[in-house]
Amino acid sequence: MTETSNYRVIRLRSILAAIGDSLSPETSDDIASFIDAGEDGLAADTIFCAISEGDILLDADTVTDLAAIADLYNLFGDLDPGIAVAVLDQQPRSYPAM
Repeated sequence: MTETSNYRVIRLRSILAAIGDSLSPETSDDIASFIDAGEDGLAADTIFCAISEGDILLDADTVTDLAAIADLYNLFGDLDPGIAVAVLDQQPRSYPAM
């Protein structure tokens, strides 16, 4: 596995862990299967679509991970730019100070 590929897999798994509870079990399993099979572009596209369709609110770290993934995949035109912008433009949710 190349360094870039490893970077993508780590980011994708981090995103999936962050949003997994907000996804259907089938969607979560599909994304994990895509990552395991080396289908990172399909995993990224499915993640962005699921977030957009499910109106999933994201924390700042997840938005950062998504932005990094979007930058990688937009180079190849693999992500729908409208969906990517809609997902990345949301205001990250914040947690109350404890």
